[in-house]
Amino acid sequence: MPWWLEKLLAQIRDGEQALTKVRLSRLSSLSPEETKLFCRMWPDIGESQRRRVVARLVQLAAQDVELNFDSVFQACLDDPDAGVRARAIDGLEECQDCRLIGKLIALFQGDRMPSVRVRAGRALGRFAMLAELRKIHGRYGERLASALLEAFHDLSQPEPIRAQALEAVAPLSLPQVTEAIQEAYHSSSPRLRSSAITAMGLNADPAWLDILTEELGNSDVGLRQRAVRACAELGEPKAVPHLVQLLDDPEDDVRRSAIQALGEIGGSQAKQVLRGLCQHPEAGVRQLAEAALEALTMEEGLLSLGF
Repeated sequence: MPWWLEKLLAQIRDGEQALTKVRLSRLSSLSPEETKLFCRMWPDIGESQRRRVVARLVQLAAQDVELNFDSVFQACLDDPDAGVRARAIDGLEECQDCRLIGKLIALFQGDRMPSVRVRAGRALGRFAMLAELRKIHGRYGERLASALLEAFHDLSQPEPIRAQALEAVAPLSLPQVTEAIQEAYHSSSPRLRSSAITAMGLNADPAWLDILTEELGNSDVGLRQRAVRACAELGEPKAVPHLVQLLDDPEDDVRRSAIQALGEIGGSQAKQVLRGLCQHPEAGVRQLAEAALEALTMEEGLLSLGF
């Protein structure tokens, strides 16, 4: 019996001690036996305290890569409180354990809270990307495609869920995914059309470029920004001249997104434009251009070394 864990969880339950890094870091990398004890004692902790603990663990994991609370976060996926479930999914952002896929699909399909379902969908999108990059077995890609496309085509589902399903399945290079993106883009729903633009970038097919460059001129600021991000995801140098035109966009957020996209796409033209922006009279523009150029130079250096 891991007595130290029993004592720690009792202290957390009773609110006797502050939720410090030193104390909570002991929940990192729990053994199977320790995880069982955690699951047994966790429900005895009050709802508001459970929320605080999970939020703090997410924060600590983001600050220190040596900490691994995946066992705790996975256990919290079954928490009766939606806030705890949602934050637990956030905490599993870096987890690539394929055993999570089934649980995430179940949450996406059946959780009673839309916020949890949307987060589960985002997490499934990360696994779809891993499947597309062949970092996990292809059978997982098939399972993801089936579940996510089913949700997208289910007209009884709320639009945010259908939209999230589309964005999550987008990385998979499948004809039925292409068809779903086209269907959403040509729909009458602004929400689905917006997600279709994001999905085009995630799909990484250069065939979407003509649509995306046209959307860069959309009168809707949000859609312009989504199109900029999608162009950055595609990484096509042909998008650079169109992005350059947005450097004079009336919206500051669009201009900033365009600069960042130039840094992500790279190439001689993008680099030349960024160098010019490093002399811009506005300090904010200079700083953003310098950061984009630095990131681009670093990436090119890594590529030259074979990374």
